[in-house]
Amino acid sequence: MTYSPICLDITRLVSRVGLGALSGVDRVERAYLLFDRKGGEKLARLIDGVEPLGQADLASRLFGKAGNERHRTEGSLRPLKIGSALPQFLPRLLRKCLPPKTIYLNVGQSNLSQNSLAAMAQAGAGIAAMIHDLIPIQHPSLVAGGSAARFERMLTNLRSHADLIIANSNDTKQHIRDYFVDLDIPVSVAHLGMVDRPAKGEVPPNAPMDRPYFVALGTLEPRKNHALLLDVWDQYRRIARFEVLPRSRPTCS
Repeated sequence: MTYSPICLDITRLVSRVGLGALSGVDRVERAYLLFDRKGGEKLARLIDGVEPLGQADLASRLFGKAGNERHRTEGSLRPLKIGSALPQFLPRLLRKCLPPKTIYLNVGQSNLSQNSLAAMAQAGAGIAAMIHDLIPIQHPSLVAGGSAARFERMLTNLRSHADLIIANSNDTKQHIRDYFVDLDIPVSVAHLGMVDRPAKGEVPPNAPMDRPYFVALGTLEPRKNHALLLDVWDQYRRIARFEVLPRSRPTCS
């Protein structure tokens, strides 16, 4: 069996260093980091707070995006680079640096611009990108202004250049198929990995682990509708205690 080299896009993670807890998509990209490369190991240490950020370098201050945390991250990673180029020379750099049959893998839904994807295609790389959901298009009121338009442009760019679209679930795959009625690009499902058991110290010390409980996975955002979950749990508790379960059975509280 032969394997193709993988070029993992880490644009999203670089933009997230030092900004607090990672979002769901951030954590997916973090899980895909390739630890057999010094750059991946370095970024993992920066993301996890194991290693402090260095100073922003001149290149980041002149050409970088976002704020100081990202600039410092780029400055910390740049000594490990295998090459650099201005945007107009990116295809030539990629042809020089990427091994034959490289697969460009993007799981963070970032940096999927026309220029970036075209440069990868011109360098002969296969392009595979993961779509986590179509919320910006299906529910534009739940995302920041302009997000829906940017998301649509991203999907258009993928349609023009991608060799494979990866969905994180069969439901997302169906939404992608519904959006692209005549899509001729294969769509595969790669389910997200199992949740690791919380390490000691991650569970709140006063958590009542000896009683029934539920866990909600997701960031604390209004669109996650945690209020509904709390209402459902409260209603279930009342039903379980007073109406359905025999009085001799333990009850939820």
